[in-house]
Amino acid sequence: MSCENAPDSTESVMPRRRRVAEKGICIKCKTNRGRIIIRHAVYCKECFPALIKTKFRGVLDPTVNPSNENAPLRGSLKAAGNLLIGYSGGLGSTVLLDLLRLSYLTPVDQAVGKGGKQHPKKGGKPWNRLIICYIECGGAYPDAADRTAEVEAALESYKGDFEFLPLRLEDAFLNGDDAVVDLSNEDLPVLKRPSAATPLHQLKAYLSSLPTATSHQSAISTLIRLILHRSARAHDCSHLVLGTSLTSLSVSLINAVAGGAGYTIGMEKGEELIAPDGGIVRLVRPLREVTMKECAAYLRWRNLSVIGNKRMLSTPSNGKESIGSLTKDFIFGLERDYPSTVSAIVRTCNKLVSNTTGEKPAQPGIREWKERISIRNALRDNEEISTDAPLEPSDTLTEDSLLLSPYLCYACHTTLISRSSRGSRKTSSLGDQIHQVPLPMWVSENLQASGSRQRRQEMKGEIQEFLLDADDATN
Repeated sequence: MSCENAPDSTESVMPRRRRVAEKGICIKCKTNRGRIIIRHAVYCKECFPALIKTKFRGVLDPTVNPSNENAPLRGSLKAAGNLLIGYSGGLGSTVLLDLLRLSYLTPVDQAVGKGGKQHPKKGGKPWNRLIICYIECGGAYPDAADRTAEVEAALESYKGDFEFLPLRLEDAFLNGDDAVVDLSNEDLPVLKRPSAATPLHQLKAYLSSLPTATSHQSAISTLIRLILHRSARAHDCSHLVLGTSLTSLSVSLINAVAGGAGYTIGMEKGEELIAPDGGIVRLVRPLREVTMKECAAYLRWRNLSVIGNKRMLSTPSNGKESIGSLTKDFIFGLERDYPSTVSAIVRTCNKLVSNTTGEKPAQPGIREWKERISIRNALRDNEEISTDAPLEPSDTLTEDSLLLSPYLCYACHTTLISRSSRGSRKTSSLGDQIHQVPLPMWVSENLQASGSRQRRQEMKGEIQEFLLDADDATN
């Protein structure tokens, strides 16, 4: 008997597996024809909005009530303060606003997915005030138009339920104390330089001093986040919510790791910011379980309009690609071809836990660590590397100088100190000296407060042997 293959005039082709959508039955209602596939499950147009709302509330509801013994029960949602919503005009923030109104402001008999006796809308509005905060970033990009009026017109239908708070990116330099940082020294001494420059001029000088497109985008994102945090505290808000989808969160996580922010990656899923008066502002991303594909389908079937976040699509004036834009293209390709991989990125990062609470921590010894791992000078054949070489002194350092470097995380320190292209640029596009860069208004405030705490700790250490213990003081 021959072992050869039987002759076949037609080519043998493996039968193609039928797609789930071809079955045409919604997995939830079991009656309507399926319109969208979410992780191998089919949903119809009528059941899909309720699915998104369930995911949204599953993230936001557990964070509403204060985490203390006197907090109300699960059926009653009542926050300790107001709600600040970060709005950019993009896809995620548009979906976020609609879900907030449907979940907490719409009567139950008119809502998508009616609730029972324990529904949060039965107990009233969780927050007294809901504030939509839009930060205009046109000053950070060349030839960018001011879109504040366009955004306010698009939010006209939300007036009455929400308040509109327009801000600008250059507000980070309002009420400054003329503090500048010297980028020629890696200790980053903070100096006093009287200046009559406007906040917009200081913003452009700050961004122009950054050496790469990656640091440019990272600085803008940091300014936006901190302006939102300060605005939440100023308006007595207990919660700050952002429309970051699962896809966008995956992009920001990979971008943070690539930029050196892996030390704080565990805080990206949510933060609790402790104000000086002891109040807590919770940063929540309610759409972190919803992919961009789901947001787009929800937007279409709810007949919502998107203004578009055009400012984030532009690049700095040097036209170079940033790590953020490359990461976005990579993650978007994964979501199209391998959708489960995007959620795996977020789940993996959620397993990381930070050792600190409150503001994002700054790991100690960054300056010395970078000195050990970096090659700063070309050595000759007969020279050896000295591991105990002292740091280079700077003529700008004085006894009263405040050093910024010990209070920065690795990512922020690298953003300011990177030498990739600074050697070829001595002045910014505005003609200012690039090694003296204006600082946002909160840097000097926090630096002085941290310096005072450090001096108190040093004084306590000097007199520690003369202090009495609590037990000795009572005897």
